[in-house]
Amino acid sequence: LPPRSPPSPPPPGPSPSTSPPPVPPSPPPSPPPSSPPLPPPLPSPPPSPPPPQAAAPPSPPSPPLSPPPSSYTAAQLVQGAAIDLFLPTTSPGLLLPTTSFSSAATHGAQFGFFEAAAPGAAGAVSAALAGVSGSDAELALSGGAFSVAKGTVASARIWVRTAALYADRAQLVVGFQVRDAVGRTRALTTGLGESLAVSSSSGDGPEAASCGNPSAITGYGECSFTVPSSWFSDAATRTLDLAFEAEYSSSVVASASLSAAATLAQSPVHTALSAQGVIMTSAQSPRFPGGSVVTTAFARTGAQPLKAFKLTYTYDSAILELVSVAGAASFQTPVTNDEVAGSLGVLVSGVNDGVADADVTGDAIEMVTVTFAVKAGTAPGTYAGALSCLVDELLNSVGNAFVQAQAAQVDDARGGAQSDASLDVEEAATVALAPYVSDSGDASRLNLAPLTGVADAFSLQAVLISSNPAVASSASSDGGTAFTCALVDSGDSAALSISSACDATADESKTTGVDAAAVSVTLASNSAVAETVSVRVWFPSSARVEVDASTLGPIAGLSRSLSGACAGTADDDVLGDVGQAHRTAAARVVATLSYDGSVDGAGSTAALGLAGGVDVTSLVTLASDDTTVATIESLAPAGAKRVVPVPGTAGGSVS
Repeated sequence: LPPRSPPSPPPPGPSPSTSPPPVPPSPPPSPPPSSPPLPPPLPSPPPSPPPPQAAAPPSPPSPPLSPPPSSYTAAQLVQGAAIDLFLPTTSPGLLLPTTSFSSAATHGAQFGFFEAAAPGAAGAVSAALAGVSGSDAELALSGGAFSVAKGTVASARIWVRTAALYADRAQLVVGFQVRDAVGRTRALTTGLGESLAVSSSSGDGPEAASCGNPSAITGYGECSFTVPSSWFSDAATRTLDLAFEAEYSSSVVASASLSAAATLAQSPVHTALSAQGVIMTSAQSPRFPGGSVVTTAFARTGAQPLKAFKLTYTYDSAILELVSVAGAASFQTPVTNDEVAGSLGVLVSGVNDGVADADVTGDAIEMVTVTFAVKAGTAPGTYAGALSCLVDELLNSVGNAFVQAQAAQVDDARGGAQSDASLDVEEAATVALAPYVSDSGDASRLNLAPLTGVADAFSLQAVLISSNPAVASSASSDGGTAFTCALVDSGDSAALSISSACDATADESKTTGVDAAAVSVTLASNSAVAETVSVRVWFPSSARVEVDASTLGPIAGLSRSLSGACAGTADDDVLGDVGQAHRTAAARVVATLSYDGSVDGAGSTAALGLAGGVDVTSLVTLASDDTTVATIESLAPAGAKRVVPVPGTAGGSVS
């Protein structure tokens, strides 16, 4: 056989497996002799070397992790999380122990018992990751804000500020206060209409007064009515009857009335001038310090036209001060001289253009109006000779004086014909007060102190109603000084304490609630001025602690730090700090509230549809009676409570 060709070098890569060289085939048998000899067979080609074994391709690298999304949907953020919905301590209302609903992206809870919140108070639902404490647990909510609805007006009370009226002091002012069915002054005023009908004992009226809306806090408002001059009589004193109504959409919800509530003083009768001269009208009713005394001079000219005049006023500067001088429409602007205290000179030198002689000729030609004010601090009383007027001269159209150096007749409260004015100064007085509950809440309170140790403290205030209509009725917090308070029924002290300074407290020493504790509010300077306000106090009639698991077993394969330090390294110190972890249990406190001492009576939360009570867990403190077995963990901000077994505990029971 020809020599074998050397094998080709193996391709680069791993060496193929070697095999023994192949055995050459046996030569074919010789042909029979009769046959011509065959040529020798060609040598067989050397066998091809086995193909080299292909190298295994390298494994592809793992794909890189997808980057986190740049934003998440709300559903992605809360999916699978346990969420606590709660009300912050500053928010009105309480969590209800009803089952919260939860799905992959929806969580819910129920809230109620807003009876002790201030009507109109704002609140907001908050959210936190369950089982997580601190600021990291807080979740932002879109929405969740609410406000406590106000009750409709159910009652009204009215007071007369100006009980004595005169022909020249005829403004009737009536104060009113509205409350809802519980006695709260923060009642619904949206859509509320107030009306006051005024009628006289002589058959005049009824006519409608003008009323303003009540205060959103005090419930106090006022109505005003100017009594027509025709209602006054110079023969007798008359009285006024009042009828007040409050309504929504023409439906009356509260009313109050007063008979003979104000008097219309008999008007004085004055003597008419019988000759040429001047009458000066002055105050015909008492004045308050700071009040105005308006005088107007009228001339009786006979047949003479009045073209110019000079008057001199003399007044008691100890009680009066000059305010203004205004000429009548027919005459030119007065020139005045008041350099000497208590004296005023008035000079009018002509009539205005277009004024005819007939316009300034007659029995009562208006000349000038001079206004004075009673000085502040003037003591009450009657001041004789407080004011007078001297007619220096009255001039006709040719400049002749037809009256000279003559005292003007003064028409004041005494009637007849006077030569000077007498002035009665009246002291303003508080004629009524409208009490209300101030600070947070209103007249419906909640005493949770037996559970929380925190007392419900508040104060009573009052709107002081003055007899002087020029002084605005104002809210006062001067309990103990301007007015005093006391419980009408001492038996209500089991629910509420009231000091003479009108500070109220419902604390853990109290044993019950009360439907309507009557509190008298009395004016310190006049015990005849007094009103009563009612306060309702809710109280926990029962309470219970609930846990969602009574047996807290170990969790297989789960350890927990004994000291509370974070575990996760192989340090011996850390490994020695690890103990067996146990299941924890959620704990909550559920209370039934009432103002009548019942658990499910008409004055209980059950009557409000809250048969399961209210959840006060976030407001109370829970403690374990054996802290070597388990402790109580409070989770802020929701205030949830959990029973947490001590890591590595051998077990036991706690209460």
